[in-house]
Amino acid sequence: RNTGLDASIGEWIYFLDGDDYISDDCIELMMQCVKKHPKTDAVYAGAEVINGFHTWASYKDKNLPEDTEKAWWINTSILKRDVLGMGPWNKLLRKKILTDAHMHFVDGLRYEDEVWNMQLAQVIHSLCIFKKDTYFYIKHCDSSMGQNNKNQQKFYLKLKMWNSMIDHIQGERWQIQNQVKQIASWSVGESWAYYPYIKRLAMPKLLLRLAIKSRSSLSLHLVIQAVLAIIKSSAYRNECFLKRMSL
Repeated sequence: RNTGLDASIGEWIYFLDGDDYISDDCIELMMQCVKKHPKTDAVYAGAEVINGFHTWASYKDKNLPEDTEKAWWINTSILKRDVLGMGPWNKLLRKKILTDAHMHFVDGLRYEDEVWNMQLAQVIHSLCIFKKDTYFYIKHCDSSMGQNNKNQQKFYLKLKMWNSMIDHIQGERWQIQNQVKQIASWSVGESWAYYPYIKRLAMPKLLLRLAIKSRSSLSLHLVIQAVLAIIKSSAYRNECFLKRMSL
């Protein structure tokens, strides 16, 4: 994707993964939105997930505006991931907003789409939404991501991603707060499912980094979450130790 982005010479960028496909009229319909709203930074359209069930990908049944310049709504809706599709696919993006922000996918990161999505939330100021599903995403069974015995590896891949997201936090104060809240909510929510596999200070370090980025009343909440993460991790290890001693 980075190679394609650097080599492109047009005004608009559209990413299509090699194993997915689009409808015959996909680009035409998106460009009609651009002609109708020439100042838009991006056009988002719905997608259908093949071999999977992901309602967030389709916009057909969602109450979404056709176009908007409401900065808070755009930023929040992109970050929430279940309002507007998270992946880079089926988005027509004005190249200038990407090049001005020096945006590229992070090399060597498994969940690089998540960091990219957060960066898009920072730079899109006007948005058109086309509700028809014009992209068909093929979901594959990935053994390295789906097996229970890979939970530790999966968690540390996500931990690397969350830290990369923190590295890319920027914008106005309210944008920073939105980004911090989203990363905190997501990481804390998922970490409890993985806590048997977590090194004791992995999550506290992440949350304290977020607290430093926040610099607001949210910082205290994140510090408390960091302490709870230490307690939870310690309690689990003590429980395992007592079980071993009783055997």
